[in-house]
Amino acid sequence: MKSEREIDELLKIAVAADLEGLDFLSRFTYDQLADGYNGIGPEFLKPNVRKKVSEFLHIFKPAAVAHDLRNELSDGTRKSFRAANDEFYRNCLRLADYHYRDDDKRRRRARAAALALYAFVSAEHFGWRAWQEAKERHAAKMASGNSVWKTTTTTTKEIQ
Repeated sequence: MKSEREIDELLKIAVAADLEGLDFLSRFTYDQLADGYNGIGPEFLKPNVRKKVSEFLHIFKPAAVAHDLRNELSDGTRKSFRAANDEFYRNCLRLADYHYRDDDKRRRRARAAALALYAFVSAEHFGWRAWQEAKERHAAKMASGNSVWKTTTTTTKEIQ
């Protein structure tokens, strides 16, 4: 589980980069954000693989927070799946632009990586599978009485 400090750092970057979905994220407690955020990559990846992918693609971690929370609360529909993935892609592009100047080759590479991530999260056997599994996993958490998801209060610090 991510610490409050780690979540705060990602949210600060999200605000600075003017990412979409900040209003959505402001509904959650730190515990809920930490429980729902797993880094870059679907839940079915081994944690050590997801950790390495997250480290390599670290500039996109703020976009993954909102995307992971949208997955956590998946309603299982294609419409919401597409909307979550489109938002993730736009946020990844914003992060590429935020981190690198227009004339920096790394910006073009980061934007290409954003497109690759979008293809992955949108793919039938990866993204759609993860979207469906997230819906089932969240329902199981609720049924088990997982205390993290009993409330839907806002975070202790306003996202600004």
